Amino acid sequence: MVRKPGRMRLLAGAAALVTIAAGVLSRSLPVVGNALGGIAYPLLLALLVVLVWPTVRPWIAAAVATAASFAVELLQLTAIPARLVDAVPPLRWVLGSTFGWEDLLWYSAGGVVAVGAVALIRRASRRGPDGAGVHR
Repeated sequence: MVRKPGRMRLLAGAAALVTIAAGVLSRSLPVVGNALGGIAYPLLLALLVVLVWPTVRPWIAAAVATAASFAVELLQLTAIPARLVDAVPPLRWVLGSTFGWEDLLWYSAGGVVAVGAVALIRRASRRGPDGAGVHR
């Protein structure tokens, strides 16, 4: 079956918008909000990887996203994110504010979810508009 990069980007973009909405909404959930947000962060990053590189393998997109998530979290052990957020407050959504070891666990879970999500997007991008597989 033929992969369709344009369709991959469209599906990844739509999934990214849903993931952003879910991440924002997760902030209002007191018990599970941090976990859902932590899972959504690498998922969103993996979907952004697919937007840039639509032929990427799911595990590579997830690995890049999880590594980036870990890097941002570990950067919070320095004063750099706080300084950047002071200068540009919306960066708090990207850089966070304080280090939390449990976030690393949620990012790992998000990486696993990302593998599945990207695999589903790849499978869906191979289908025609009627849902049938495209053969060449």
